[in-house]
This record gives sequence, C-alpha cells and structure tokens, in this order.
Amino acid sequence: MDVSDPRQARVLKKLLDYWKLDRPAIVLHDIGNSYGMIAYYDEGCRYERIAFVSAAMLNPCVTAATLHAQKYIEAYRTMPNWIYEQILEARIRSTTFKPIQNVARLAYMKPFQGDLGQAVWYNRVAQIDPRHTDRLERQLGPLDVPVRIIWGTDDTWIPVDQAVRLQRILGGPTLSLIEGGGHFLMEDAPEEVTRHLIDFLNEPAVAQKTATIVKR
Repeated sequence: MDVSDPRQARVLKKLLDYWKLDRPAIVLHDIGNSYGMIAYYDEGCRYERIAFVSAAMLNPCVTAATLHAQKYIEAYRTMPNWIYEQILEARIRSTTFKPIQNVARLAYMKPFQGDLGQAVWYNRVAQIDPRHTDRLERQLGPLDVPVRIIWGTDDTWIPVDQAVRLQRILGGPTLSLIEGGGHFLMEDAPEEVTRHLIDFLNEPAVAQKTATIVKR
C-alpha cells in the first residue's frame, strides 16, 4: 500500500473536496504537517489559517530508531511479533515527556498490534523518504494566512530548535512553546494546547508575530 507523503497529500485533497471545504482552518501534527503542506503546494489546497504542531516537515525529522528500522527493514518486518510489540510500546512511551497514561498508550498501540499491525507499521517506516521533506522545505516560505507554531520544549522526536528554524523560514509567525511538552504535546499538555488553538482559531485574520513560553 502506498502511504508516502505525496499519496497522503492527494488523499487529503480528495477528502476536502468530498467535504466541500474550500478554505478550512487546519491543525496539523507531526507528519500531518508534511501532508497538509504538500497538499497546499502540489494539490492546490487552500486554508483559512494553519496551526503547525510538533511539525515533521524539515530534515532531519525522523528518530534514530526509525533510521535503524529503515536500515534493517526486513529484520524488523520478520521479527517475532512479541518482540516487535515491545519495541512498539517503547516507541509510544517515548512520544511524551511525562509518563503517558495507560488508556492513551493502549489506544495508540491498538491499530499496530498483531501481525497485521506490524506489517502496517513497517510499511510506513519503509516509505519515509527524506527527499519528500527536502523538496517541501525548498517550497516553504512566508504564507498569506495566519499561522501559529506550537511546540513542546522537551520534544525528543523533533527538537525544539526546529520550531525556531521553521518560524524563520515562514517569516516570523507566532511561536508558542510549552514547557514540559513532548512530541505528543496533546497528551503532555492538553489544556495548554487547547487554549492556544482556541485563541488562534478565534483571533483576527492578521496574527501578531511574537514568541512566547508557557510555563507549567
């Protein structure tokens, strides 16, 4: 199954067409940022405003664990499932700065458990291609709609310095940093993320360009 970034962007375009959404406000997280912006540049999608959360759209944006799996992909695909599921659990636990709640951990793991889940997980890993990200980075620049970047200061998947770099590339939009937030920022700081998103989605069309640190 093709689950590459360009394919996901085409799916997003078809979804927005199906829903008849010409210029939705959009909130993007992790690799969803790449899907959303490839859809913008290559598929003609347009947004009323964009929130980039823990954005995986600048290289390097994959972890050492993912790079290792890509290098030895057949070994990972064929390892006993009980070993794979221990790796899966460790990967899910690493998404947050604080210990992830069991109910959330189990929910994130569920789609990727069993032999089929293992195949799905490593099918995606095998198709992560930095060339797609390099191409997107060359396209990125200041946008003519309100933009907000939201990032955790303790993101171990994509370090916070990428937030500053993205802010610079996009021409200085508002950057909101949440202390004690990991990569799955919504799990570490749901109230803060919700507050930032509500403020952003309700603010006037021209966003104030500032950098803030939210202390927890």
